[in-house]
Amino acid sequence: MMLRSISRRLTLLVALLSSLLLLVGVIGLAGVHQANDSLKRVYEQRTVPMWKLAEIQRLMQRTWLIISIGRNIRTPEFTAVYLKDAEESLSSVDRLLAEYFSTPLPPEEAALAEEFRSDLQRFREAGFIPALTALKSADYDAIRKIELDVMIPLSARYRTHLHTLARLQLDSANAEYEKALARFNILWQISLLSMGAGLVFAAGLGGLLVRGIVRSGQQFEQSQKAKGELERQLQQSQKVQALGQLTGGIAHDFNNMLTAILGYANLALERHVVDKHSKLGRYLAEIIASSERARDLVRRLLIFARSEPSDEARLIAVDDVVREACSMLSQSIPSSIELQISIEDAEPIKMDPGELNQVLVNLIINARDAIEGQGRIDMILHRVEITNQVCALAQQRFSGMYLALEVRDTGRGILSQHMSRLFDPFFTTKDIGKGTGLGLSMVHGIMSRIGGHVLVRSTPGKGSCFQLLFPFGNTSPGASSGGSLSR
Repeated sequence: MMLRSISRRLTLLVALLSSLLLLVGVIGLAGVHQANDSLKRVYEQRTVPMWKLAEIQRLMQRTWLIISIGRNIRTPEFTAVYLKDAEESLSSVDRLLAEYFSTPLPPEEAALAEEFRSDLQRFREAGFIPALTALKSADYDAIRKIELDVMIPLSARYRTHLHTLARLQLDSANAEYEKALARFNILWQISLLSMGAGLVFAAGLGGLLVRGIVRSGQQFEQSQKAKGELERQLQQSQKVQALGQLTGGIAHDFNNMLTAILGYANLALERHVVDKHSKLGRYLAEIIASSERARDLVRRLLIFARSEPSDEARLIAVDDVVREACSMLSQSIPSSIELQISIEDAEPIKMDPGELNQVLVNLIINARDAIEGQGRIDMILHRVEITNQVCALAQQRFSGMYLALEVRDTGRGILSQHMSRLFDPFFTTKDIGKGTGLGLSMVHGIMSRIGGHVLVRSTPGKGSCFQLLFPFGNTSPGASSGGSLSR
């Protein structure tokens, strides 16, 4: 009787202890799920406002760039094309700023954000809006005065607040993430210990909870992967912001130099050179031509920065443009390099044929320059299904059916440390004087505007492949384009 009573008590004690441990494990598991969701919310809530500030900075730099170039070029055609673009950029700034302030902000960030909004408002009211009005009325001297007296002095305070706000956001996001991660680790350890002890006393129910912990670990790995992708997208957004600042600075400096160079060179050529074919006349003509080439560099930067599709976009046959580009470049490709075209699928796409020609010319010339001696360039047009690939332009994953145009070469290939900078303006691995570093930047701008993607594969010493992925011009691949197809 005594042994039976002791056994009964021990059984009851084990049951109670097992139930308690399992209950603690279940509570810890629920906390793990909540902490995992908290990790996701931290990066979703903090990354979006940081992206909005970066986009505001890019739009402001783009507006200033248009004003500066318009003051230098002084043509009604430029104003007609880009004035509306600048006004739309300012409208987008208002929208993004309103969205940014609609999200809950910590007190310190809210106070700094109010100062930033005040600086931004003064910058727009006293600088951009009068400058755009002067540009519309062709009062270029007034634009220059506004830049010197208002925009340049205000920009220093505006940028200081922006950089301080961006740093505060990043520090705040890191602090929130570390706090959420610490909570996750504590709950994870408690749950793991409790579940392990529960397995000793109740293997059946404990097994179910262990599977729950494994599933929670998989979800944590997925959240870590999502965090890595968000960080990569944030880095890309910060790179775009930095490139916008670089573009604005280059345009400002270029315009100052071009105004003086072109103005004085034209005055000297018109007033002091009777014979335009004299030595002095040729020298001045060369100065003017070099300045116009510098203006072309600014134009190509605008192609990289522009976000709206071309007005000339229409349904086109890609195979025709490919053949035209190869025919045009055939004379500039040495006989030791073989250029081959393979058309497997010829689906229509909606795009400006001139921009597609620019893309092909840049890629073919890069392929030619990468080949030393004998080699081969292959251009393959076919339909392809993409699954969960990372775009080389936006660093985002995508899937779907696309019309693929591959440009392959048997050249020296691309080093792995250069892959992340391929599409940065002014980045080039060519010798000095052989490349400006703007070719792939133009490819970036054009492909982004049409909603396309680019995949890059390269093996050093064996060659490279740039795969351009175009969305189909029709609602379903393979559908007839009828009479609207442009050839």
